[in-house]
Amino acid sequence: MRLCVNSVLVLVVATSAASAPAQTPPAPVEKFNLKQTRKAVVLIKAFTPGQTASTGSGFLVSADGLIVTNLHVAVPSDELVKRAKPVLLVGVPKESNPDDFEYYPGELIPDPSPRGQKLDFAAIKIARKPAAPAFPFLSFSTQPAELGEDVAVLGYPFAKGDAPGLSFNKGGVSGTNVTIDRVRYYQTDAAVNPGNSGGPLVNAKGEVLGIVTAKRQGADNVGFAIRGSDLKSGIALSTRLATGVKPTVGPVDPKTVPFPRRLALKSGSWDVTGGEVRDREGFPAIDGNGGQYGLTFREALPENFQLTVVCVVDFLAGRQVIRPTQQTLFRTFGIGIGPDDKTNLLGRGGTTFQWSAAQLLTKRNGTVVDNRPFGNTDDLTVVTVVKVGPNVLFSANGNVLVKLKDEALTGKGGHLHVGGFLSRTTLLDVSVAELTPDVSVDWTGAKVVNAAVAAGDATPEPNKPVPAPRPTRPTRPRPGEALPDVTRVAPEAVVNLPGPIGRSCVGAGGRYLLMTIPSEKKLVLFDAKSRTLTQTFPLAEATAFVAAGREVFLVVLPETKLIQRYRFDTMKRDAVAPLDDPGVIGHLVMGSASDGPCVLATSKGASFVNPRTLKAETYSSEKGPPASEMGGRNPDDYELRMSANGTLLTKWRTNGSPRGITCMRLVGNRVLTSYDHKSSGDLYPSPDGKSVYATRVIYDAEAKLITPEEDRRKPAVWYVPAVSGDHYLALNEPPGRDMQKMLDVEIWLTGQATPLVTLPPVAGSETFVDWLTGSTVPFDRHLYFIPDEKLLVAVPRAKNRLVLTTVDVVAKLDQSGADFLLVTSKPPTHYTPGKPFAYDLAVKVKKTPAKFSLESGPMGMSVSKDGKIVWAVPAKQDGEVSVIVSVTDAGTQEAFHTFKLTKAP
Repeated sequence: MRLCVNSVLVLVVATSAASAPAQTPPAPVEKFNLKQTRKAVVLIKAFTPGQTASTGSGFLVSADGLIVTNLHVAVPSDELVKRAKPVLLVGVPKESNPDDFEYYPGELIPDPSPRGQKLDFAAIKIARKPAAPAFPFLSFSTQPAELGEDVAVLGYPFAKGDAPGLSFNKGGVSGTNVTIDRVRYYQTDAAVNPGNSGGPLVNAKGEVLGIVTAKRQGADNVGFAIRGSDLKSGIALSTRLATGVKPTVGPVDPKTVPFPRRLALKSGSWDVTGGEVRDREGFPAIDGNGGQYGLTFREALPENFQLTVVCVVDFLAGRQVIRPTQQTLFRTFGIGIGPDDKTNLLGRGGTTFQWSAAQLLTKRNGTVVDNRPFGNTDDLTVVTVVKVGPNVLFSANGNVLVKLKDEALTGKGGHLHVGGFLSRTTLLDVSVAELTPDVSVDWTGAKVVNAAVAAGDATPEPNKPVPAPRPTRPTRPRPGEALPDVTRVAPEAVVNLPGPIGRSCVGAGGRYLLMTIPSEKKLVLFDAKSRTLTQTFPLAEATAFVAAGREVFLVVLPETKLIQRYRFDTMKRDAVAPLDDPGVIGHLVMGSASDGPCVLATSKGASFVNPRTLKAETYSSEKGPPASEMGGRNPDDYELRMSANGTLLTKWRTNGSPRGITCMRLVGNRVLTSYDHKSSGDLYPSPDGKSVYATRVIYDAEAKLITPEEDRRKPAVWYVPAVSGDHYLALNEPPGRDMQKMLDVEIWLTGQATPLVTLPPVAGSETFVDWLTGSTVPFDRHLYFIPDEKLLVAVPRAKNRLVLTTVDVVAKLDQSGADFLLVTSKPPTHYTPGKPFAYDLAVKVKKTPAKFSLESGPMGMSVSKDGKIVWAVPAKQDGEVSVIVSVTDAGTQEAFHTFKLTKAP
C-alpha cells in the first residue's frame, strides 16, 4: 500500500512539470573568452650567441603581427653580447587547431621603451603573405584592475619540443599598485612559472590587464605583471617603429632557422676515450672511478658554432686517496674543441676549458693560456662555447668567463671532447648551432694568445712582462695598519725515529709527543722540555691507538679489545680493562690538558671513556645527533679532534662533498652539536675549545665564522692551533705552486692583526701539499708548536724524523711593534683541602701596567694588584673549582685567564 501512494505522488509531480510553459535558458557567457584569447598568445623562441636558446611567451596586439613580450624573453642578456640581432622564432596557434603552431621569423623592434622608464618590455614584428588572413590579437582593458578581481595567466611554461601546450591558470588580483624599482605592477595569486614571462594577464572578459613579468622567489603564487596603463606609450612607439622593420614572411619550417640542434646522447654517437658510461635516470653519466674519463662526439663541429652543454658535475672520489685541500680539483671536468684525435682526453690537442671547484684553466695544445679563479658547483651547469673565426667565448650559467682570440683557430671547429677527473658528469643536453662569420658578438676584452703559445711553445716572449708573485702572507691587518718586518729563525736539530709514525698525539698539556711505531711495535715519547726521546713502551699490537690527557695516556688494542692506562709521573702502566665489543675502531681522542673524557669512535658509534675508571659514561644530546652516533659505520669516512681542555670535539668527512663542519661542545654530560653543511678542510679546535681553525677561515665553537671568508682566488692558507695558549700557525701557499716549494709558516697570536714571526722554509714541508692533486697531510699531526717550551716540531711526510726549531714568541713580541697582552704562566691544576693556595700570574704586556680582577672563583679567593692569586682552602672543600681572572693593560687590550682546580688525589 505504501508503494502505491508513492507511485501516485511521483505521477502527479511529473504531470505538473509537463504542464508548465517551456523556458529557453540564456546563452552562456564564456569567462575569459578563452577560445579567442588563446589564439593570440604566442610562443617565443630566442637565441643570442653566447647564451643558451630560451623560450617564453608573448601576445599579438595588432592584426599585422605586432607582438609584445618581456625584454628578458627576447634578449636573454645584454651583458654578454651586443643587443644587435638575436634570432627569434614565434609560434602562432593555427586557426584550425590552436594546439599546433605556425612559425614565423621575428624581428626585434629597437628600443621601444618610453623614455625615462625602465620597463621589462620588448616588441617583435612578424609578417604574413599579403593575401593571408589577419592575425588574431588582444585588446587592453580600458579600466584598471580591482583588488580581488578574477584574472588568468596564459603562456607556455616549461615548453619542450615544437608543440608545447598552453597553460591557463586562474586567480585573483592580490595587489593593484605594487612598486618595485619604480615600476608599477599588478600582483596576482595565479600561478606564474618559468616560460610564462611575456604572456598576458587577462580579466574575465579576455582583455589584457598587463604583461606577466616575474614571480617572487620562495613564495607560492605571488606573481607580478606590468600594468597595461604603463605600456600604452611603449606600444604606440612600437607601432610607429614597426614600419621600418622588415621581418621574413612566414610561416616557415622551423628547422631552417639557425637555432641550436640537439646532439644525440645515445652511445652510438660518442666514442668513450676513458672511464665508463652508465645510465643515470635516463641520462648518460660518465666517470673514471675518480680517475680520468672522456667522451668524443663522432660528428665534426662547424667552422663557426655555438656549443651548449647542460650537465651536472658532482664530486666522486673513487679509488683516489683524498685530502681536504684537493677541493681545488674537485668536480674537474672539461670541454675541449680539438682536432680529429679522438683519443685525447679533454681535447688536449686543441683548445680546452678545464673547470674545477676552484679554478678555470684555458689551454692551447696543453699549455695554460688563461687561469681564472672561478670554480664550479654541483648544481645544474649550463656551459656555452662560441667560436667565430679566431675568437672563442666561454660562459657558464650566464657569466662570460673567458674571451680568447687565437689566429690558430681560423680553421675547422674540430671535434667535441668532454671529460674530467675526481668527478662524475651527467649529460642532460648537448646542442650546437652553426653561426655565420659576421655574428654580432661583443669580443671586447678578448685575451690575445700569441702564436708561440698557440703552437704549444710555452716560452714567454722576450719583452713580455712577468706577473708579480702572489702574496704569501694572510692579509688580515687592521685598516691603515701595515705589516711589520718579521724576524726569521733557523732550524735547530733533527731527531731520528726508529721507524715511520703510525698514530700520534700530544699529552701532559703539550710537554710530550706520543708516537706509535708500527714497524717496531713500540710507543715512543718525545719530551719537548729536554728535546729528546725519553721513553719507549712495547706495544702488543702494531695497530694500537693512543690518546693522552694531562696526567695519563691511554692505549687501546683493537685486536685483543683491551684499554690500558699509563701515568706520566711514573711512566708506568697502572690499569687495564676489557672493552665491550666495540666494532671497528677508528679514532681515539682526548684533551691533552684535560682529565677526560676520552672518546672512542667505532663503527658502532662513539663512547665516552672515563680515564679514571676506564668505563664508558652516559652522555646525552640536546641538539644534533645523539652521542651514540658520533662515530660512523666506516671510521675511515671521517676524522675527529678534541680541544686540549677536553670541551670541544670537531668532526668532518674525509670522503664526499661537502665535508661538513661539526662542532660538539661537552657541557657536563651533555653534547651540544652545531653543524654547517659546507667544506672548510680539516677542523682543528683551539686549546681552550673556543675556536676552530680550518682552511682560509676560523670558526667559533658553534660553527659560526669568526673571520670573514677569504677570497678563494687568493693563495690558500691553512690554520693550525698551537698545542697550548692563544697562538696559531698560518701555513701559506707559496707562489707559483712549484712542485717542490716549501710552505711559508707564520706564527700568530689570537686577536693580533700581524704575525709574530715568519719561519724559513721548514725541512720536509715541501711534501706537506701535493700541488698536482691538491692533497695535504693532516697539518696538526705534522706541525706542533709548543709555546711553553719555545719549540716548533715538524714531522715530514715520511714521518721518520722530527725537525726542531726554537721559537721564542715572548722575545719576538717585544720586536713586533704590535700592541699585545699575553698571560705566559701555567696555572696549577689541584688544590689541597685545609692548605693555602697561591698562584702568581705572569703576563707580557706592551702598555703597562697590567691590572687584574677576579671575575669568578670560590669564596675566599682573591687576586692582588700585582697578579697573585691566594685562597685559604677550607678543610671540607671538595669538587671542581672554576676560576676566571681578567687582565687589562693601560690601553684597550683585555684577556681572560681561565682554569679549573680539582681536589688533589
